Formats: sequence, structure tokens, C-alpha cells
Amino acid sequence: MSRIVKNDFDGLADFVKAYALAPLAADKEFLGFLSSLHKKFYSYLVLIEELRLCIDDKTKKPILSKDQFEYLQESVSDCGQCLFMAIHGCYKGTRLLLRSSIENFLKGISLDVAPQIVTEKSVFQVFDDAEVVDVFQKTTLKSDIHNIYGALCMDVHTADSQHMAGVSALKYFPHFDKEEAKKLSAVYVKLLSMFVTSLCLKFNSQFHAISYQNKEVVSSALIDDLRPTVYGE
Repeated sequence: MSRIVKNDFDGLADFVKAYALAPLAADKEFLGFLSSLHKKFYSYLVLIEELRLCIDDKTKKPILSKDQFEYLQESVSDCGQCLFMAIHGCYKGTRLLLRSSIENFLKGISLDVAPQIVTEKSVFQVFDDAEVVDVFQKTTLKSDIHNIYGALCMDVHTADSQHMAGVSALKYFPHFDKEEAKKLSAVYVKLLSMFVTSLCLKFNSQFHAISYQNKEVVSSALIDDLRPTVYGE
């Protein structure tokens, strides 16, 4: 290994040795940001775990297949990784993962009525295929999710300098950027509420079978305007 490479590696090793999250835990604004993400993620996670109990249950319509569940499970995994990366200040990375969570979510909620969706290479076609989902025909949820997806694409294609993370940011990890955290929180919270509400509307009989305690957790993420519909009011 050349001296210049070794010196750079030594600097990287020193960075790893000094890496610590403890200082962030003393920042009340950071904890508020983390709490807002955790609340929606936990609701989504609880709902997915409750749906796991309903796989192939023919007493509840529509029937949730194992294949569908695996895509939904991957979506919640993407969202969990987003939360983990947000703790470390990797804001651009979180937005890239949110795109993946949307694609997996659409496949999971649509597979029973649009089986071809899992083989689609074009994300635009995935959105078109998802149009047949009853919930998306009766609400604006699909178009709302699509709007968020379009905004997230600006990070993937680095539309302008505002969507570039900058290599200099590496030396500041872990860090808390109030403005970036605020933008991420707005998208994350809104998107996961859409996921939870869409699933509760589609798998409504499964939702009503959830235990009272877990139903309360899931319900906290419902979109207010659609809450009465979910509850059949």
C-alpha cells in the first residue's frame, strides 16, 4: 500500500474510532425530529406485523398472499433503514431509500389485482398498473404517493445543486442538519401515513381484527380525512 493511500486510510480509521452518536442524544431538536419519524415508522411496522398473521386467511377479504406480504415487508424494511440513516445525517440516502419503499409498497398492495406489476421494469408503468386497486380509484392516495415519488427522483438525478450532498459532508457524520431534517420529516411522515391509510382501507377486515392496543398504534398514522372511511363511519 503506497504511503499516500495508507495515510488516508489511517485518517479513516481515526474517524471510525472517534465516531459517536451520544452528542446527538443531548439535542432536543434532534430528538423531536427522531420522534416524529419513529412514531410513523412504528405504526407502519405494527400494521405489517399484524398483516403477517392474516397471510392466506380465507376468512378475510381480500386475501393477503405471501408474495404480497413479502413486498410490503420489504417496504417497511426500507423505511426502517431510512430512519437509521437519518440518525447518522445521511439525508440524501434516506430519500433514495424512500423511492424503493414506494416501489415495494405499490407492488405489495397491487399484486392480487395486477400480478404483472412485479415484472415491470418501468416505475411509471408500476404506477399505471396500481391504478386498478380499488382504494386508489376511490381516493387521491396513488396520485399523492406519485407526487412524492417525483420529488424524490430529483435527488436520484441530482436535478440541481440543492440535491447534491457534497463529499465534504462526510467529515461531519454523524450530524444534525435542521433544514435537511425538517424536509425529510415532512416527506417521511406524510408518505408513511399514506402507506398505512391505503393498507387499512384495502385490508379493512384485517384492520378491524387487530387487537385494541395495536389498532390504536396503527390508527395514529391514519390520514385524518380518511379516518372515518377506515372505521366505516
